[in-house]
Amino acid sequence: MGAAVRPAWPTDSSQPEEALAAAVRWPFAVPGGADPGAGGVAQALRLAVVDDDAVHRQLVRLYAETLADWSVQVEEHADGDQALAALLADPVDVVLLDYHLGEASGLQILTRLRQAGYLRPVVILSGTAATQTAHALWRAGADDYLEKSDLQPETLARSLRHVLGRWHAERRVDAAHRALAESRDHLAAVLDSLRLGVVAVDAHGATQFVNRWATAVFGMDPASAIGRRWSDLWAVEPADRAALAAMLARPAAQRERLTVRFAAADGARRQVDLEILQQPGHSGGAIVCAYDMTEIADLKQALRDRQRLGALVGSSEPMIKVLQLVRDLAAMDTTVLIEGETGTGKELVARALHDHSTRSRGPFIAVNCGGLAEPLLSSLLFGHRRGAFTGAQADQKGLLEAADGGTLLLDEVGEVTPALQVALLRVLQEREITRLGDTVPRKIDVRVLAATHRHLPDLVQQGLFRQDLLYRLRVARIAVPPLRQRRTDIPMLVEAFLTTAAASTGRVVHSVDADALQRLLAHDWPGNVRELKSAVEYAVIHCRRGIISGHDLPPEVANPAGPPQASDGQPLEPHDLRRALLAARGNRARAARLLGIGRATFYRRLAELGLTPQELMEVLP
Repeated sequence: MGAAVRPAWPTDSSQPEEALAAAVRWPFAVPGGADPGAGGVAQALRLAVVDDDAVHRQLVRLYAETLADWSVQVEEHADGDQALAALLADPVDVVLLDYHLGEASGLQILTRLRQAGYLRPVVILSGTAATQTAHALWRAGADDYLEKSDLQPETLARSLRHVLGRWHAERRVDAAHRALAESRDHLAAVLDSLRLGVVAVDAHGATQFVNRWATAVFGMDPASAIGRRWSDLWAVEPADRAALAAMLARPAAQRERLTVRFAAADGARRQVDLEILQQPGHSGGAIVCAYDMTEIADLKQALRDRQRLGALVGSSEPMIKVLQLVRDLAAMDTTVLIEGETGTGKELVARALHDHSTRSRGPFIAVNCGGLAEPLLSSLLFGHRRGAFTGAQADQKGLLEAADGGTLLLDEVGEVTPALQVALLRVLQEREITRLGDTVPRKIDVRVLAATHRHLPDLVQQGLFRQDLLYRLRVARIAVPPLRQRRTDIPMLVEAFLTTAAASTGRVVHSVDADALQRLLAHDWPGNVRELKSAVEYAVIHCRRGIISGHDLPPEVANPAGPPQASDGQPLEPHDLRRALLAARGNRARAARLLGIGRATFYRRLAELGLTPQELMEVLP
């Protein structure tokens, strides 16, 4: 520092001592490790008073020794030259230097101290107030300026806090500069040793810096990369190139982490996460940090494979049970009843049972029993002989025969008429069918699966469904949960639907933002997975920037009628609270707002139910 220009003094001398104490970590030893003013523990402080007025020296000593925050050791010097020699030989913590020292002025002593390399704080004491004098002292390196007429224990304490705090801050800055200077030569080597790609580009996309690992990931030649545009260098897959360009063009505050796929220089394909940071001092420039996520992506894919069975996707507890049931029952040749609300994916369950069974090489045929009249459905299932009815001009094989060696799904089996139920019962018992108009039974080898959104035992009670047929169909059963009971699967389902929707529409859409995902999680989904798929397709069609936002979603999802709450004014039940917590992604205050209640009411209801938010999320289905 020497005689260099020093920071200006604070203009607000009324800043509370408590705020100053809280803002500074003191550099001096404190018994017990406490800071001054924080725990009432005094700290050692050496103070030198340089003044040719003995009375004033004694007054300063008295003021200093009454300070509660320090245990002060005061050294007195009446002569400027003597003080200069003593201070250079043994620096103290703070020097209080009188501006008028007889033949040698305080300004001269201060200048000589700074020129000699004395860096400790120096406070000038003066009997007069002169702006011109203050500026001269400031240029010479003074840390503070006190008028003797204003000198009191409080003003002395405030000045000491100020100069010591600033002195300590300057030491920390100096230490940081030294550390930065020492590490600068090693920075490139460190970056090269990390599995982290670092590329700096200017506002025009021209490469300014690239480390060794990035050259391998991005497929660049380091010797020729500098000065060339990233778009000419980076081996980004075409589907990701537009998204990367759009992200680089965004303002720094709006940039998000982006996943892209690269062809590395060695020909291997890598999945890389890019974090685009603002380049300090370069308007429009960016620093791109590339994290190789290939290994993690491979592990995630392996996990997805365990959470996926054909087109079935799910990591929630209800879906894990369904997937395990499908794996177990696929190895058997038994009849399975698949139950679930409309749109939950019952046919996908049936398809997975077939695809992972020994019949996978045979046909899979699905027939909707609820959409056909009885004569047509009977003919479709069992076939007919020529002349069996008007218009039957040739023998016709039915679907039960056509599915021989494979699987037949009877979708909406609860809609089958009682007469046809009898025929189906014989098929399941005898494994044979008789075509309409024929008298000769035919053996078949087909696995029958049934699906329904209705509760068949209720239909049995109402006399609309045969109990013996129910038992034959329900040898094994799989209950497919509605989407509202497996909301944690929504992100995974959205990702799957996004891929297929983007491919079918030709739109470049990579992901959904946090707002859109929150709205998807908060929606009730009365149409279940089928409705979610439709919503994603709608959003892909309306998306304009490669990332789906809340405004791209269908109106009923983007702008729900109201927050989730109990209907008919009934008390909030556990499923209401859980639904709100899921929609708020675990944020309890936000969950309370979604329910239209105060946070205190939210916690009170939890207490009434004897639950914590964690238990609510873990225990409830």
